[in-house]
Amino acid sequence: RSLYRSIFTKVAILAVTPIVTIAMLVYGLLIPEINQRVNEENQALTRAIQVQVELFLKAPQLVLNGIGAEIQSLPDISYQDIRRILDAQIEKNRAFDSLYLVDNSDHIQEMGLPVQRRAYRDDYLGLALTKSRFISEARRRQSPYWSNTFLSMVSGKTSLALALPIHNKVLVGEFSIEQLSRFIQQIKAENSLLVIITDQLGQIIAHPEPGIAARQRNISNLPIVKAALAERALTQEFKLANIEYIGSSLPIPEMGWSVLAARPLDLALRDIQAI
Repeated sequence: RSLYRSIFTKVAILAVTPIVTIAMLVYGLLIPEINQRVNEENQALTRAIQVQVELFLKAPQLVLNGIGAEIQSLPDISYQDIRRILDAQIEKNRAFDSLYLVDNSDHIQEMGLPVQRRAYRDDYLGLALTKSRFISEARRRQSPYWSNTFLSMVSGKTSLALALPIHNKVLVGEFSIEQLSRFIQQIKAENSLLVIITDQLGQIIAHPEPGIAARQRNISNLPIVKAALAERALTQEFKLANIEYIGSSLPIPEMGWSVLAARPLDLALRDIQAI
């Protein structure tokens, strides 16, 4: 009987070995191809999101351009007329929480506010913004320039601002980053992805959970973010909040920001196994 078992075992090993060998070869050949396909899909999704974000951010720029053109078209415009234009745009577009015109010494000359905040307007007029780098950069470049995130003195919320030079003045529009996070939430709902946008410093300015964006966590230490801030695309695994992800990052060159789109690694591996 022991001889029978020995023969049976050897025959079984001989029979199974080719199958295992073939399976390992197939697995070894397919996995790199599958990984490449997953990486390509990640990159394609990130590129699509990058385009969506750029289009989203074009809206406030178009509004600001329109206001600037209107103000410049009236050479003898009074401060009262500028206030009326800014207030009307705040009510009409809802793109900004506040709009203000900064003079050549970087002081707020005139301001547009929502109706509920107009009683406080005089508190802001004449305030010095000499330390606001984004305003001086817009003036120096003579082109629109985005700020990093900051705590708005008007809304009290973590905000972004866009500065547009108009001759020797600068027109500024502020809006809460909550708008950007709501936009990211929609993308996550459609694609089941974690999408993060960072500013030039690597601080999170948009996240599916607005509270995380409000805390302005800096993730520039992640190589995948560091690459995008250096205007390089990268796909790799990384760890964030004790969760392993695989994702892709891309720069948003006009703003100097980065966009990161990722999936939990375990879900990505499950998809690979399903293939």
